[in-house]
Parts: sequence; structure tokens; C-alpha cells
Amino acid sequence: MALSTPAAVGGTTARSYTEGLTKKGADVRGRVVEGALIATLALSLLILLVLIVDLLQRAWPVLSDRPGDFLGGGLNASDASRAGVWQGIRGTVTLAVIVVLVAVPLGIACAVYLEE
Repeated sequence: MALSTPAAVGGTTARSYTEGLTKKGADVRGRVVEGALIATLALSLLILLVLIVDLLQRAWPVLSDRPGDFLGGGLNASDASRAGVWQGIRGTVTLAVIVVLVAVPLGIACAVYLEE
């Protein structure tokens, strides 16, 4: 019975794979993809910043003149410039509560059914 050596059982192949994966050479394709991803992230953040600044510039007169009335006021059919956003906030919260009341029990029931 002969002794097994790493070379006899494919150790050189494993060694060559390890050296290929850990080599210190320049990974040009990886750097190009990383640069493209960082540039895309920077562009997305710049667009978001421009949108936020534009929104604040256009909304500042209303928010500074009547902050409480704007947030708490309802729809005003006689004067649209005096209308508030309370109806939208209330509708969003109501919808979120209904979704939670339906989705949580349904999700738990599905998880229990799939597990059993």
C-alpha cells in the first residue's frame, strides 16, 4: 500500500487554483465595474439632492406662512391655495393600518402552512 501525496491526489491543481485566486495582479475589469457603480451611486445621490432642494424651495413659502394650518387643514374647495394635507395623511395612515391588519395574519398563516 503506497502513501498518498498531495501531488498524487490533485494537490497541484488545488494549489494552482489558490495561487490564481490570491495573486496580487491588477484586476482591471473589477476596478472598472467598481468605478461604474460608484459613479452611478454619485449620480443618483446628486439627482436626489437636486430634487430635495427643488422641493424645499417651492414649498418653503407655504410652510413658513402657515405650517400648522397646512399640515392640519383639510380640503378647501373655495380656495385651493389654503388647502391642507390632513386628508392625505389620514388616508395614508388608514391604508397602512388596513394593510397591516390583513397582511400580518395572512403572512403568519402562510408561513405556518408552508412549514407544516
